Amino acid sequence: TNSLTVASELARLEHVKTFVIGGRLNRYSKSTIGARAIEAVRLLTFDRVFLGVTGHQRGEGFSCGSDDEAVFKSTLVGRTHKCVVLMDSSKEDRPSTFRVCDLSDVKIVVSDGGMSNDFVTACENHGVDLL
Repeated sequence: TNSLTVASELARLEHVKTFVIGGRLNRYSKSTIGARAIEAVRLLTFDRVFLGVTGHQRGEGFSCGSDDEAVFKSTLVGRTHKCVVLMDSSKEDRPSTFRVCDLSDVKIVVSDGGMSNDFVTACENHGVDLL
């Protein structure tokens, strides 16, 4: 993980090995980002990646508000077998500045259940499970 918050929570679990990705600390998200973090994930392959996003817009894909985070997350998407996006309905049709990935790059979207019929249909058309 590149999240210090997630790493702290995982440290409580007895039988979990946690690897923390190095890089420059984003003090707001308490996560590491930047060139060193990107280089570290390029050397790894992930079974599953969980991504928080700032928004999604039809035709534009998922996005976030930080250039460094977008590049980091996009790199993760390219290194995983299964990408899971965490997004509530307030982020639908609310694009942010920096693109992360397309809906077709994602296997599962975990939401609050309030997604529009258009988004549900788009997920169905791309073979994305909506939970």
